Amino acid sequence: MGYKILVSYASAGGGHLSASKAIAEAIKEKDPQSEVEIVDILSFTPSIFRLIYSNGYLFLANRVPFLWGLLFTAKEDFSNISRGNFFYRFFMRVIARKFIKYVLSKKPHAIIFTHFLPAKIIQDVKERKKLDILTALCITDYGIHSIWITPGIDLYFLPAEQMLYEVIENLEKIGGRRENFFVSGIPTELKFSKEVEKGKILSSLSFSENFPVILFYAGLLNFKDIKKILLNIFFLEIPYQLIVIVGKKERIREKVEEFLKNINDPNLKAWKVFKFVKNMEELLSISSIILTKAGGLITTEALQKGVIPFLIENYPGQEERNADFLLEEGLAIKINQYSSLRYKILKILKNPERMREMRERGKEFSKGDSALKIAEKILEVLKNSNH
Repeated sequence: MGYKILVSYASAGGGHLSASKAIAEAIKEKDPQSEVEIVDILSFTPSIFRLIYSNGYLFLANRVPFLWGLLFTAKEDFSNISRGNFFYRFFMRVIARKFIKYVLSKKPHAIIFTHFLPAKIIQDVKERKKLDILTALCITDYGIHSIWITPGIDLYFLPAEQMLYEVIENLEKIGGRRENFFVSGIPTELKFSKEVEKGKILSSLSFSENFPVILFYAGLLNFKDIKKILLNIFFLEIPYQLIVIVGKKERIREKVEEFLKNINDPNLKAWKVFKFVKNMEELLSISSIILTKAGGLITTEALQKGVIPFLIENYPGQEERNADFLLEEGLAIKINQYSSLRYKILKILKNPERMREMRERGKEFSKGDSALKIAEKILEVLKNSNH
């Protein structure tokens, strides 16, 4: 076959890039002759816009979460779907003119979006210039917000069956057709579907096969919050091992490491502290539970590996929606008060039958073929169309 395909995202959080990598990898797996390129729209925008856009969400969610929650909820209903007024569209064309120029120069057969920003911009250009490009949008959260819906997009890939029913009930507001929407799941990289040698990984960390591993994905949490959470894990009634993954700051990693060295917990048999890692699939493979925010990608990766997510410090808006969905499906446990963390961890680790049920349910829900499903559909539509 051989097609030119762009996968575009916005570098506001790591999940969108992970989804883009997964889709690009799957397309190359299905059709090695196709040219696939991953493009970050923000890398083409002015630095001040890039800074505000990348950090604005985190600032609001961290500093004034109630305000972010209000903004999210106010625009959540499908009646808010819009291409934006003339001034907004003109502004975005100016801000993203280099991105638009780059996309047009590539003359792709298809462009897949894992973030709504490039989707809205390119769809506007497509309609104004009558471009013959297949456009597809992959939603990476377990809830559809109106901002994800971009009128005119050819294909939507949804994370779960429930979202398809929400779409069907609102097709008139959305302005799409039933055949535009497909349930694919959230795409994860193919490495999360592969078996690994758990014994070898445990040995490399000087961990034992006899004790459960708790993985704490702290992400962008500061040391104060990390310490607070750890203090509510220590002194479990059973032996355990601990992995902490902090953000990109070496100073935070050093402080967490120093803190752990001074903890005299007889049941903490081994521990490691890392900055962001590239072998998350290996660390998940040896873990029983993961403490994490309810990001769409990280929770999906965990479920795929049979790891039970304990949801902490969820931002208002999409992460709360993700948490609600995962709880309704019986796939995760939510921590509202840190004081209950130790109790809830023990309740799971001391109940092998419940652990087995939740792990199997998670694997069944997240089969690991989502990226391949998306790739297959894109290639099928391209083959059967004039794009």
